[in-house]
Amino acid sequence: MVAGARKALHPGKLVYTFALGSSSLYAAIDRNEDLLCLPVDQTDLPHVITQNDRVFSINNTTQIDLQGQAASLNLHGPLANDG
Repeated sequence: MVAGARKALHPGKLVYTFALGSSSLYAAIDRNEDLLCLPVDQTDLPHVITQNDRVFSINNTTQIDLQGQAASLNLHGPLANDG
């Protein structure tokens, strides 16, 4: 279980930048006091990330080539989804 209780920055909150999914996902995150949605300029800066010990991150990707490089940009017609 991940609770974020030992974090120095935003203790007790699970921080995310982007969420895309079903109506049940949106219902689960709407007004959820355990979650904190912040802009990417507040979540992805190395000097901000290192304020918490033992950080881990969950990310997604759409393609991995034979050398292990990951591409996380997904194009759906005229729309681009970078997440």
